[in-house]
Amino acid sequence: MNHIYRILFSLLLIMKLCDPAFAQSSDDVFEIDDIEIVFSGTNSFEQENIRGIMALKEGDEFDYETFVQDMERVRKFYFDNGFFDMKVDTSLKFDYSSLEVDETFKIDEGPRYRIHKLTFEGLEDVSGDVTGRISQPGDMKVYAGGYYSRDTLKQEILRIVDVLQNNGYALAEAGSPEVLKIESNIPEMKNKVNINLPFKTGLIYTFGTTKVSFRGEKYNITLNDITRELSYKQGQIYRKEEIVKSEINLSKMSILENPRINFADVDSASRIINLKIEIFVSKKYELVPEIFTYYFR
Repeated sequence: MNHIYRILFSLLLIMKLCDPAFAQSSDDVFEIDDIEIVFSGTNSFEQENIRGIMALKEGDEFDYETFVQDMERVRKFYFDNGFFDMKVDTSLKFDYSSLEVDETFKIDEGPRYRIHKLTFEGLEDVSGDVTGRISQPGDMKVYAGGYYSRDTLKQEILRIVDVLQNNGYALAEAGSPEVLKIESNIPEMKNKVNINLPFKTGLIYTFGTTKVSFRGEKYNITLNDITRELSYKQGQIYRKEEIVKSEINLSKMSILENPRINFADVDSASRIINLKIEIFVSKKYELVPEIFTYYFR
């Protein structure tokens, strides 16, 4: 029985000695001398692109946990760019005489996936004019035949929500995108994904009232000074871009501190969005009708 325990202990010791983390079990601190990126097959990105997403850099103090996280960062980077089958292998070479370590990342990126089919969910009741703007070829960032990219997909979702919110759907929001990797022996279906984008449009709203309140001294600012800078009118179809334009107009009045237009309340029965503006006058200046002055120092 003791013989068996000795064998088990020896095996555990050998396994521990082979673990790169064991190299840091002493008080020795290793410095990263070289980070080598080795590509197997094609390489769609430069070595500097890969090094740029890593936390550890050449010359840094080596940390095994961060090294493992860097491997996952590389894996996620490729995954987010459509390389769903990529493989990454790593190795470490410790030099105990110089207390330096070399890191090696061996990358096999595999094929980059394209989009086979793109579908929208929740837009069935949206007018043809609005869906036409959503599907405008020149504006679409994600489309059938294009490469999958997580960042591009996020941009496309934001674009569609903007289209909806600029056409009355004030409360429109997007759900989580569904990306389905196709498994098929048919050549033309290989390395493809289907994407479904779900949306909740809500109702079409119009602009309601806009309540303006002043915080602190008003000085020479009047309610009319504020309302004349609003580019929307009560009763008009809600458009988010008009809110942004109005905020830009108000911000040109340098006497106002960070003016923002917010929802006051939502009347779903009447389909009205009431707004509010809280005005803080930061300095005691005379208001001029249009301010285009720039100060240079």
